[in-house]
Amino acid sequence: MKCPSPKPTNGSINSTSTHYLAAVTVTCDDGYNLIGDSEIRCELDATWSSSPTCKLIDCGDPTPDFGYINTTSTTNGTVAMVSCDEGHELQGENVIICQPSEEWTDNPSCIIK
Repeated sequence: MKCPSPKPTNGSINSTSTHYLAAVTVTCDDGYNLIGDSEIRCELDATWSSSPTCKLIDCGDPTPDFGYINTTSTTNGTVAMVSCDEGHELQGENVIICQPSEEWTDNPSCIIK
């Protein structure tokens, strides 16, 4: 009995063995988070004990109301400069970074002067 390759898109495995009871460790490429188990085993029915995937780290759009950012990228490591429309003042950091936790380093806002 052999299982199909468990290598996820944007990830890797630590072994090419896919026979019954083979165990592999799954890791993701930089910029991706592992969703599911990192260690899986080939079962008797030629399936893996689970099917982990690699998800792109994306912090979402940090653009504040009445403001704008200098980038369209929102993925891991992106540095964004935040500015406010005329007549508004920035509250918080003007430079923010998307972190592996899928959160920006700050959540700035623009308020009326």
